[in-house]
Order: sequence, then structure tokens, then C-alpha cells
Amino acid sequence: MITPPTQEVYSISVGENFTPPTLTAYDNDGILPVTVSGIVDTDTVGTYYITYTAENEYATTTLTITVHVTNNPIPGDYLPYYSSINGLTGNALLNTLTELLNNTADIRSYGGNLNSVLINADKHPTLAGMVYTIYDGAAMSEGADGSSGSSVWNKEHVIPKSWYINNGYADHEGDVHNLRISRASINSTRSNDMFVTGSGSWDSSANGFYPGDDHKGDVARIAMYMIVMMPDVLNFNKIINNGQEVLLNWHKEDPVDDFEIRRNQILFEFQGNRNPFIDHPEIADLIWGTSANHNRTFYQKLFFQSDDAFISMIN
Repeated sequence: MITPPTQEVYSISVGENFTPPTLTAYDNDGILPVTVSGIVDTDTVGTYYITYTAENEYATTTLTITVHVTNNPIPGDYLPYYSSINGLTGNALLNTLTELLNNTADIRSYGGNLNSVLINADKHPTLAGMVYTIYDGAAMSEGADGSSGSSVWNKEHVIPKSWYINNGYADHEGDVHNLRISRASINSTRSNDMFVTGSGSWDSSANGFYPGDDHKGDVARIAMYMIVMMPDVLNFNKIINNGQEVLLNWHKEDPVDDFEIRRNQILFEFQGNRNPFIDHPEIADLIWGTSANHNRTFYQKLFFQSDDAFISMIN
């Protein structure tokens, strides 16, 4: 088993020094050698990957971290926006974030014209005039908004507004951090179903809705944001079966990408608050469980089955 790093997604500015974390691998017999592959060109904007590999006579396991090199620092990393949460963990961190996000949010009416900001936020990363839809990852024309059908898109509440409208959700109906552009037919198919585990592409079944391998991390971070915004109304088990563990796994298995980082900044400029799980993915563990307890579930790989074989991270 390779011990996990404190974070799996890093964002640095061009020219900034970056040293990959040192990770240690163990099996039941002791320490294993770890090979590291991948190069981060800190002088060139781009996304880079560092892969750690360890093996014994039975199996091979790998762990990959992502490094974004950007022209400017990620706003959440240098603005004083998060100064109030320094040093906090657990409920203290949750409560302070709830106050921060709500106090800085200027949530507009859902009935107002939110399409323009969502078109900008969900702009397709490579195709001009197109938006990138959640769940199926399609490219659709910016002007193809509509109410129903497979050839048009509309606004999807990732956490459905129908769940908690009588418990204060109405004030959050227009929260753009919870809205994603979706193919209208998929939005209709999903309806207000709970999320369920799965693999591969999006899937709807009698048990619920799986958002797809490429979108489950986005869903997890939006869900955690909404839990922080409405802690008295929402919890993990209302969102997904086997709640907390599954969403925390999704958050790590499908990490933050450039699309989400850009989107978060655009929504911040429009609404005034940020999604902290995009800016600082490690906050999820700081609120909802110790890294050791969670990472034992997530990182226990092919040939490590006993708790005795798990050793906390050495960085």
C-alpha cells in the first residue's frame, strides 16, 4: 500500500518551485520501494501528473497526484476569503464555513436570468460556442436551451430543489454552485432521484442515478458545498446511499480539474461565495473524518487487507 499524500491536486503559479511529496509503501512484511514517474514543468502552463508505483510478489499498486501550473494563483489560495477557517477542523470548521459561505453569498432568484452566467461557467473547454453538459459530458450549442428533449439543455439542480423546499431550500433555489447545464432529457430522466454507486457512464435505475465516472467528483463537491450551506437540512444520507463514505471516495477518485477551477472563479465573481472543496480538496477530510480513517477505506489496495498493514502517511 502507498500511503496517501495530504492532497492529490496541487495548483501552483508559473515559475513557482514544486517538490512532489515523498510517499512510503508498505506490505505485511515491511517497507517497499516506490518508483516515481512524471515531470512537472513549472515554467509552462498545463496539467501534469506524478505517479507513484510499488509492487511486491503478489501485485502492483499505483497512486497519481495532479499538478496544475497556472498563469496566476488559484484565487482561493491567496485571497483572504478563507482566513476565518485557519487551524479549524471537524464541527468548528463546518460551522465557520457555513457562516462564511452564507454571509458572502448573494443568491439571486432562480426565476431571474441565470442562463448567461451558467453559459459562461459551463463553457466547453475546447469548442467555441458550446457548453459542457454534466453527466454525459457532451458539447451542446450555447443557444440550445429548452425545456425538454435530447437536443436541448436546461439547468440541473444537482441537489434537487424538490427535496427540501419546505425546509428553507427556497432561499437556495438559485444558488449557481448547485446548478449545472445538463442535457434536458438526462435531467428529466434523473428527476429528483438519489445518487447511487456505479461505474462507467451515467446510469439511471430503479435504485437511483449514477452520475458517471467523469462527473462523480463534481457531484460530490457540489453536494458537500450544499451540505455546508444547509447543514440543518441536508446530510450525506439524504443525497446518496451509504452517504459519507461514497461521496468522499468520489471526491478523491475524480479529483478537481481545470474546468471546475475556472467555473468556481466565475461563480464567485457572480455570487460572492466559493466552493471550498474545489479550492482546497483536503477540507472534506478535515470536516468529516480523520485522513487515516478515511484513507484506510479508500487507499487499501490489492495486497493489503489487514489494519496492521496500514501505516499512516510519512511525508
